[in-house]
Amino acid sequence: MITRTLPGIILCALLLAGCASQPTGVVPDLPWEQRRDRLATLENWKINGKLALRTADMAESAAMVWVQEGEITFVNLTGPWGIAATRLRSDGTTLEVERGEDRRTYDISSSEAVAASTGWDLPLKSLPTWVLGIPFAAANDLQIENDLVQNFTEDGWQIQYERYEQFGLYTLPTRMSIERGDTRARIIMYDWSVSQHR
Repeated sequence: MITRTLPGIILCALLLAGCASQPTGVVPDLPWEQRRDRLATLENWKINGKLALRTADMAESAAMVWVQEGEITFVNLTGPWGIAATRLRSDGTTLEVERGEDRRTYDISSSEAVAASTGWDLPLKSLPTWVLGIPFAAANDLQIENDLVQNFTEDGWQIQYERYEQFGLYTLPTRMSIERGDTRARIIMYDWSVSQHR
């Protein structure tokens, strides 16, 4: 049986406020359509950051290192003073969760499997794309200001970007939130490393 804390950690890792605003001085690297197409080709990247999750039943936060290598996602989460360090690996169909000596594998091949395995309905396929600052598929209510996405709705999730910064050749989000129903995740990206295109 999954403990009360473990689902929160899983949800935080996969999901992985206020009004969106573009920081003064940030100039997008390209016009929106070109930015979208260019970001969609990114395959390998790394984020150092923090995330916070709030649901009707819990509130969790953790330092985060997220490494994306093609379809493979690696996430390391660390609580205060290194408590409850957790490592996750996903290939889009399974999720491996390791905490100390405890290691579990979950079926995440579909939204139904995710709900059955973890107790949550998560947008697993969309998250790596949303983190880059672009919709995964056909988004509703897409709002773009100065060639940067401010917010949109996709599959019932409300995605909002609060801040962008320049990292090398790319203008990337540094603060965002994801919300649906009673579930809200806020992700802060302190640093991005982008290695190559597909």
